[in-house]
Amino acid sequence: MEERWPWEAEASLEAGDPLAHQRHEESIKEELPRVVKLLPVQGTVMGSSSPHQTGDIVCYDILKRAPVFDLTSHYSDIQPKAPARGAHRHISAPTLFCLSGRGWEINDGKTYSFGTYDMLVVPPFTIHQHGGDEEAGCQIFVPQSRLFSLMGLTKREQIKFGDNPKFHDGTEPLRNEQGKLIGYRIKKGVLGIKEDIDVMLGADQKTEGVFRSRKEATLWEGPVENTYDSYLKLFHD
Repeated sequence: MEERWPWEAEASLEAGDPLAHQRHEESIKEELPRVVKLLPVQGTVMGSSSPHQTGDIVCYDILKRAPVFDLTSHYSDIQPKAPARGAHRHISAPTLFCLSGRGWEINDGKTYSFGTYDMLVVPPFTIHQHGGDEEAGCQIFVPQSRLFSLMGLTKREQIKFGDNPKFHDGTEPLRNEQGKLIGYRIKKGVLGIKEDIDVMLGADQKTEGVFRSRKEATLWEGPVENTYDSYLKLFHD
């Protein structure tokens, strides 16, 4: 048999391993240090969840603890009669899966209700806030890929705090001259942070300007001469 026709070899008639690639990836993963369980749920400035013990995912790039750690996956445990959570906005589009109970989601001013085993997808860069039913509460799991971190898409804007925010060890409130709460500080030393990180309330003007330009874009008027032009036209459309 010539090398040009390897499929004629007897061995090639045998079925290959359809999961060979997955087994290879699994073997590599087993050799790496990793976090195999999410951090324990506890109270934070965003409510009771995991692993938001530092308060905000804006600092996850600094808080990496293993190569395959799913940086933004977390559980949210919203107890009955819990104070309303804060509103925030981010570029990524998270998927929220309700494990138990029922609750609500406010997205750019419109309210949606959900129950056990419902799945919600939050559109990118929309102001949203979620909470549990007054009587039943809810448990939410938010699976996210660490690819968002690698692409720099984990940035989040804290639009407003929830009712009665609590600042635990490692975080402290920031107030203006009138005593109004304007943000909080994640202190140096928390999970290896080498300097303080300030998380301020309100929109990031640079990011908001980028998304505002997209929304205000007019219809594409020029000729579509190449692939790049076709993608630009899609943005305008």
